[in-house]
Amino acid sequence: MKESSRVATIIGIALAISLITVGVYELVPRATQSGTCHYGADRLAPADGAPPLSFGGSVDSTKGLTHWYNFSVESASDCYYLGILSFQVQVGNGSAAPLPSGSGVAVVAPTGSIEAVFTFEATWTYEPGFSSNTLLTTQNILSLFYTGSTPSSLVGDTFAVLSSRGSCSGPIT
Repeated sequence: MKESSRVATIIGIALAISLITVGVYELVPRATQSGTCHYGADRLAPADGAPPLSFGGSVDSTKGLTHWYNFSVESASDCYYLGILSFQVQVGNGSAAPLPSGSGVAVVAPTGSIEAVFTFEATWTYEPGFSSNTLLTTQNILSLFYTGSTPSSLVGDTFAVLSSRGSCSGPIT
């Protein structure tokens, strides 16, 4: 992504995040994965009884031709580190939605800062201090972003989190 486009995207995501209410959570650092995760065909779930990965309904924001759909991570365990995750927007038949190049998902901290960005070209970019071993936590927001006038809305499509361990998905509302 071009630097100016990346800066504009980060500023836009920060503005969009500031428009939604984010609860204050106790931050519990987790340095390593537990190894207690199990594989599932239709969801990501740890074997130790912790809740599966889930996220709340989307909050829609736009500015000019830039669109964001922000999803609060509602449950996660130490099974969900960024390096094993990818994302997809799916249309009604389950195929990938045609989004402009450079579209993706930003992992946002409660402070509004970006931890990492996944582009749908299947690449991760990590901000300083974050890596593929960074854990996704209930303090994170998953901010789906794209630019361009087509499509003007993803409402009715599905946001999917994919992994070698399974996947979870929910409607974009």
